[in-house]
Amino acid sequence: MVYEDTVYYLKGINEQLVPTIGRTTISIQIEERMMQAEFQVVHSQFPITQDGILGKPFIIGNQTIINYQTNELIVPDTGDMKIKARTETLIAIPVTEYQEGETLLIPSQKIAESIICSNTVNQVHRNQILVAVINPTESLVELTQAQTKSISIYKFDEVNVYATQNIPENSSEKKIV
Repeated sequence: MVYEDTVYYLKGINEQLVPTIGRTTISIQIEERMMQAEFQVVHSQFPITQDGILGKPFIIGNQTIINYQTNELIVPDTGDMKIKARTETLIAIPVTEYQEGETLLIPSQKIAESIICSNTVNQVHRNQILVAVINPTESLVELTQAQTKSISIYKFDEVNVYATQNIPENSSEKKIV
């Protein structure tokens, strides 16, 4: 069904304004996930060859990631994560405010009542960073997106690494403690 209450006049496609007929909402399935997208409907004589263009409301509403280098549209899974009992699990945390390849530090911290994450230094890949989380309990725990968004993340600029060795206590050599 086409709703004619919202009509746009498109500019820049050719030298004239091109009116749309109206809007419609269709379902788009990506793997197991169904999403709704609103499209403007145009006449069959429309002066471009593409069948449809996903617009800004779809891109923002579904938190999609556009990777122009690989020509991919990535739709992150927004479902909760299930962390099995007595396991260490790698999870992907969205980090859209950081650049691709940037190195980040996530210190060890409690994420949920019984879930902790380990110290992590990793690089941003596809607007996400992999973090190891640990469920030391005897039961499955669901980790929500809200809980993962509360994880403290820092830009990793520089680290000084010191080699340590066994030095006798009565030695005059300096120790790193």
